[in-house]
Amino acid sequence: MPDFATRLDRCLDALRDGRSLHRVLQKSPGERDDLIDLLRVSTDVAQLQLPAPDPAFKLRTRNLMLAVAAHRRASAARSRWVARPVFRLALAVGLSGALLGAGIVAASAQSLPGDPLYQVKRGMERVQLSLTLDPAAKARLRMQLATRRVSEAGQLSAQGRVAEALSLITAFDSDVAELGRQVVAAPLQPADAGRLERDVSQGQAEADGGLEAVAAELAARGHSEAAASVQHSEREADQTFSGAKKALHDHGAKGSARPSPSPDN
Repeated sequence: MPDFATRLDRCLDALRDGRSLHRVLQKSPGERDDLIDLLRVSTDVAQLQLPAPDPAFKLRTRNLMLAVAAHRRASAARSRWVARPVFRLALAVGLSGALLGAGIVAASAQSLPGDPLYQVKRGMERVQLSLTLDPAAKARLRMQLATRRVSEAGQLSAQGRVAEALSLITAFDSDVAELGRQVVAAPLQPADAGRLERDVSQGQAEADGGLEAVAAELAARGHSEAAASVQHSEREADQTFSGAKKALHDHGAKGSARPSPSPDN
């Protein structure tokens, strides 16, 4: 009977060749869930458009995937229930760590649109977002990514790359809008809401400063329409930030409210 590594290889071969994955999985009903988890993470990493790693790195990454899967099966033998999101989180974090060890993700940190590693940078951001389960932490990460886009836009505007800078401002707009939706819908604890409100205020100040600098740079270079577009984004973002902070304040106020004691009879 083939071992788990062989079954995983057969699944990967089926995906690559366009054959029916269902038939391959049918042959391993007891390990179907583990195989699907590994295939999903393999697909996530493949979408990062990483430079081709050396064979030794590929072997280490494959062994890591198999080791985590083996650990999950051993844990399942001791417990009747193992949280699948936790397993996938551990696996993806392990793979991310392997990539960091290879220096690929670290090298992409300072990349800008047009650089070879920029898609790696954005891809890892998407992986981070998908793996962040805590609502407050996810909102903070979204805020960080929004301000990162503004910082990148500032660098591009200083280089005269106006269209690319504006595309990053559009990405900033999307991140801020998503942040607003997350904050309103998130089931936050009052203490978390209070801390997140302060973090959003700090992020707003950073974003506003960056946007004003981008607008000033564009105006100085004679791109008045582009500068006006950035100023419009700042106004729209400030409205969203204000709504998010109000929602967070209301979350905190609910926690601080206490029912009035009943009068003694």
